[in-house]
Amino acid sequence: MNTPIGGQFEFSFPAFFRSTTLKTAISYQTNLKENEFLNSEVEFDHVIFECDYQMDLKWYYRQVSLDKDFNSTTYSFETNLIFSALNFRNVYNVGLIAGYSELTFQNIGVNNRKVSSGPVIGIVADLGKPFYSNVYGKVSVYKNMLEYQSKIRFDYRKIAAFIKFYKLDSYTELSIGVGLNTCYWLKKQRK
Repeated sequence: MNTPIGGQFEFSFPAFFRSTTLKTAISYQTNLKENEFLNSEVEFDHVIFECDYQMDLKWYYRQVSLDKDFNSTTYSFETNLIFSALNFRNVYNVGLIAGYSELTFQNIGVNNRKVSSGPVIGIVADLGKPFYSNVYGKVSVYKNMLEYQSKIRFDYRKIAAFIKFYKLDSYTELSIGVGLNTCYWLKKQRK
């Protein structure tokens, strides 16, 4: 593990139009030396929410610093197109991830900086018994590089847990986390 110490914070605002809501998240990991991994997200959840179809819009910012090897910064804009009609035995809300990403990659050893952009493609789904989790896997395709990301998130009552995988060039990270879900109620929701 390149960045064994870290934390993550997620915040969801109340729904403001039907079930549309704004969600944010930020995570930071480090080895307390040169390695750092920062990931932030802003999401408009349920922008479109119909019986058999749902669309979420997401914006990501990632920054990776690996020792004296490289520094990278990534911006991506993605959409999750979820089809409720694509339900299988214990897999439901299957969807596609599609988007566009821009990567700035600086290889410190040879002192060169490259900026490239490309598509983001992937899949997302909810798993039923016995896992009750949300999973996704996606890849960003650049000119001479691939960026891989996957995540499994488990929620049980107020407990949340996740396993995340990230790979870019020589940087590979597997993160495991456990947290607590809390909530708040607006005055109109307390009744």
